[in-house]
Amino acid sequence: MNSMFCRRRALAFLVVAGILLVHSSAYADTTATVSGLVTDQQGRVVVDTAIVLTNVNTGVAYQTKTNGEGIYRVNGLQPGIYRANVSKDGFKSIVKADIEFHVQDQLSINFALQLGSVMETITVEAGAPLLNTTDAAVSTVVDRQFAENIPLNGRSFQSLIQLTPGVVLTANNGVIQASSVSTDSEQTQTTGW
Repeated sequence: MNSMFCRRRALAFLVVAGILLVHSSAYADTTATVSGLVTDQQGRVVVDTAIVLTNVNTGVAYQTKTNGEGIYRVNGLQPGIYRANVSKDGFKSIVKADIEFHVQDQLSINFALQLGSVMETITVEAGAPLLNTTDAAVSTVVDRQFAENIPLNGRSFQSLIQLTPGVVLTANNGVIQASSVSTDSEQTQTTGW
């Protein structure tokens, strides 16, 4: 009777854990976001500008237009390499290639249109690195190639976590702590795993 109770309890625990796992993974954000401002050569905002971001590996295109303030925003971008096409009648089109998005990136990319025919295209080959301008979050993306080529002791994911800025492995039971310093209160916030 006691072993039957333990089995039912263990089964109930597994069912609840499975439901929680499915529920939490359904809400995990694995996409990226990009936003920005489109202006003309004089710095005035350009409304109703078409922005198309195309994943170069899958061919999936995400389309939007700038609002009345010249701002655009695209949510739900799957990680990968993208090409941006920016076009508006009366202006030369802009093509910017090799835009790389990682999980939970929030990038800002601004475009300055030049007067001309939409049939004329300006291709942006390189530029300033893309920055997260929405918050002060620090993150590290470790892709498969990086993980395979770096010498890891035991091939453990904890070794990869230690490469992230602000992460420290403490001596008490191998707890990994991620710390951040708030400039307003000058206090250190620590999260242990």
